[in-house]
Amino acid sequence: MRNRKIGIPLILCGIMAAVVISLALMSESLTASTIHIVNKGTDRDGKARWIEVYDSNNQKKEQAFRIKVEDKAAWSLLEVGSEYFAAYGRRGYGRTYTLQNAQPDAASEAMAGREDTDSEAEAGLAPAAGLLSVKSPMTVSNTPIPGSNSTLKLRLVEGSYYEDWQPGAYRGTVYEGAFVFEVQDEVGNVIETTELSRFYDGPLTFTRLFPLAMADYNGDGLPDFTLGQHSNSSGNEYRIFSVQQNFSIAELPVPGSGLYVSGGEGDKYSIKLKPDGDGLLRYSFYSQDEGKYVHKALSWKDGAFVEVK
Repeated sequence: MRNRKIGIPLILCGIMAAVVISLALMSESLTASTIHIVNKGTDRDGKARWIEVYDSNNQKKEQAFRIKVEDKAAWSLLEVGSEYFAAYGRRGYGRTYTLQNAQPDAASEAMAGREDTDSEAEAGLAPAAGLLSVKSPMTVSNTPIPGSNSTLKLRLVEGSYYEDWQPGAYRGTVYEGAFVFEVQDEVGNVIETTELSRFYDGPLTFTRLFPLAMADYNGDGLPDFTLGQHSNSSGNEYRIFSVQQNFSIAELPVPGSGLYVSGGEGDKYSIKLKPDGDGLLRYSFYSQDEGKYVHKALSWKDGAFVEVK
């Protein structure tokens, strides 16, 4: 009788432990990051597809790991040597990651445009080589907004997607045209849209998918970020934007048309500026005329960044 009393609690503990383990194995953890693809392949029978990647913002190439890709069409579009903003998950304590999303808008539209162009060329309606018309928005940046459940997307709404593998500033997959900032809630509903034509006179060009580097630069508690465009071989020109309380996007004025910066932390299309101990934003650029680096500092004053001598 005494042994029975001891055995029942042990059995109940075992059942509870089994339930906890089962729930853990059933749950799925999801990661979103910028990945750099170093290799891709299939198993021997060609049914299982994978990509070998590393998080280019937090890892080195030697830390590359594999992600299973179930969608054959998506796998065929992923290119070795390219970067994507991707979401991937794994169940429980397993080591196998499965790709959930790698900017499917861009991938699917690129494929659709390629098929349309090929068919038109075969019918004698268009040349086989040329730009691909964008038929629906293509997302080039997908960034969670700090302190909210919303996401800020940078989307190409009118223009062209094409590939240019000749050496140069725009080598790779090129997204060119009119863009919008689009804020979506956690289920994908559009909250606010801001056209970049409010800030730029002409089309913008990006050569890959990238995250926006968020930080509060003017001390108002709202997330800010930089957006860059190629300037020359020594640097890019950046503007600073801010996510407002109503999720519209406003530009934070800087001296001149933008900040000319060489290098910087983060992606070349959105670097993270670092304030010093005095709250000044410091950056530098290489002056080809002077043959040296020039250092600059900015302070927020009366609704704009001003240069501090």
